[in-house]
Amino acid sequence: MSPTPPRDVPPRGLFISFEGIDGAGKSSHVDWMAQRWRELGREVIVTREPGGTPLGERLRELVLHEPMDEHTALLLVAAARNEHLRACILPALARGCVVICDRYTDSTYAYQGYGRGLSLDWIAALEREVVGAHRPDRTYLFDLPAEVAARRRAAAPAGRAPAARRTIPLVAKTSWAHCPASLTAGYDRHGHPALVSAEGNRLPGASWPPVRHEAPASRHLSGP
Repeated sequence: MSPTPPRDVPPRGLFISFEGIDGAGKSSHVDWMAQRWRELGREVIVTREPGGTPLGERLRELVLHEPMDEHTALLLVAAARNEHLRACILPALARGCVVICDRYTDSTYAYQGYGRGLSLDWIAALEREVVGAHRPDRTYLFDLPAEVAARRRAAAPAGRAPAARRTIPLVAKTSWAHCPASLTAGYDRHGHPALVSAEGNRLPGASWPPVRHEAPASRHLSGP
């Protein structure tokens, strides 16, 4: 008979990321997901990339606002991710937290690989060194036609950039209309096995419509 585990053993940490092109609705659902997990009694950490740590946020500002070569920007994003993973994500997972990240490695493939034309092999090499096996248990990819996303961005209230605009760029001088077809292709081709593709309007759950398609997710993932 197996011994009963101690009651003070924390639950396994869960790592969830949200992806999608600008205006797809991804960022507006992060808080909803966090609240759902909190209602289940879980400690939740909401974070973002690039950024997520004091150093990562400083690197983010450089990437977004300083002129630089695209390869330099990619290296800074990788450095920010390394710090983010080791100083924020992994310690939180070790405590049994649910970590919800607004963008992760899929964005780098989509925006800098397919969007900016940088070497996918080089991006993959950086990912192996920085991320290794530390991938999300599940990624929600918000899939929306580029023209619909563009209308959403244009309709954003004056003085308030959509959340995605603040978090997506990942490369210096990225514009709103930057290669939407290439970005969508990048997400389609580089989704990992735990990826779930959702409608751009809402997450699956309760009275909401089901996901468009779902690949096998981590067997450890339960809840929302």
